[in-house]
Amino acid sequence: MTPLSLEKRCTFCRKFGHTEDKYLDQPNSNSKFHKYVTVNNKPPLAYVGLGSSCGIICLEEAQRLNLDIDNINVTRLYGYGNGRINTIGTIVISMKIDEVEATITAHVVPNSAQEIPILLGRNFTEQKDILMIKDDVSLKIFRNLSPHLPELEPDLTDRKVVLRISSAATLMPNTL
Repeated sequence: MTPLSLEKRCTFCRKFGHTEDKYLDQPNSNSKFHKYVTVNNKPPLAYVGLGSSCGIICLEEAQRLNLDIDNINVTRLYGYGNGRINTIGTIVISMKIDEVEATITAHVVPNSAQEIPILLGRNFTEQKDILMIKDDVSLKIFRNLSPHLPELEPDLTDRKVVLRISSAATLMPNTL
């Protein structure tokens, strides 16, 4: 039997005996949100959480990445996992993900708080210079080149739409 210290450890669920590939290879619509990021020349696994308002990192991952924890900024997160959790502090993470280098402030939480090492929330996804393109199987993150992109705002001016009858139809009462 192999000692636990020599076994492979999953960076997704932090359990021994397998790697995160077990999760990433499964056909799952959420797998597109799992991304490797580069922090201090190390490739931790992160989850891009479009609904999360903040970035979150597990204590063990912050220590593994040699990030300095600011223990003064301790807070309580509500609605996190349908509950509340006290943070340990905050850190500043400078990272590279896909084509983008970005910096965020993230809350440090106990290891038991989440399975994924890093959660990237809207403080990352909604930075003005980040552009994400998502479909049903992939998510790509780019540096926003907005001067070179067409205007994404829809034209909301009133327009008349002309409807014409192409064939006669009889509708029975109470069918609409």
